[in-house]
Amino acid sequence: MRTKAILFDLHNTLVYANEVVSEVELSEYLFSKGYEISSQALRAA
Repeated sequence: MRTKAILFDLHNTLVYANEVVSEVELSEYLFSKGYEISSQALRAA
């Protein structure tokens, strides 16, 4: 399996969000961009 991308954030160093983004919202956004990352996988990370 090939990894397309690795996402990380060291305490808002890469992005600042005014509102809290849930794992489900992030998962749906990534899916719309072609990445299949479940909200359960995000929660486990």
